[in-house]
Amino acid sequence: MKRHWLRGVLLGVSLALLLAGGVAMAAGVYVTAEKGCVECVDIPPIGPSAPAEENLIDIEWGGWAVGDYICMRWKVGSFYFLNTCTTMTTPGPNKIMNIPFPCDMRKVPVDLSFLGDDLGPLAVPVSFLGEHKLSITEENPPGTVVDAASASFVVAEDCSEYEFVPEPGSMLLLGSGLMGLAGYATLRLRSR
Repeated sequence: MKRHWLRGVLLGVSLALLLAGGVAMAAGVYVTAEKGCVECVDIPPIGPSAPAEENLIDIEWGGWAVGDYICMRWKVGSFYFLNTCTTMTTPGPNKIMNIPFPCDMRKVPVDLSFLGDDLGPLAVPVSFLGEHKLSITEENPPGTVVDAASASFVVAEDCSEYEFVPEPGSMLLLGSGLMGLAGYATLRLRSR
């Protein structure tokens, strides 16, 4: 038994990390975007000229309970398309399904009051092209973040030209998992 202590430690740590990751993913607030890239539409969808699948995206956010103070933010480039905080009266999840994004500029009301200015909602030109970042925070009391989640996607004219870059955290997790498996396999081969 003393000879195989390192194998047991590697296996135990791997299982603990797997369980901790699963629990972290299952609990708390979350935001998901169905795709990493969605193509914009030239004209708004009216009547039978509904956009094709590549022009649509489904977004879901949830994980809160009734009475939680939740802040939702949707940042398009450097502008906030949505920035709201409220005490939730219904449990999550909320789904925003099949959103098309126009390729041209639109005047979108943006609430700048969170910056400390008394500006309120302003109509500013926002291009929907570029990176969209969605975030949700659970705050208790308001201003003190208890839990947070975020997701991002890109709106492009042609997604085939867009180059995806994986998140550093995901690459680190994948690499450490593969190294752990390689170490376990090496120890097992040596023991034979």
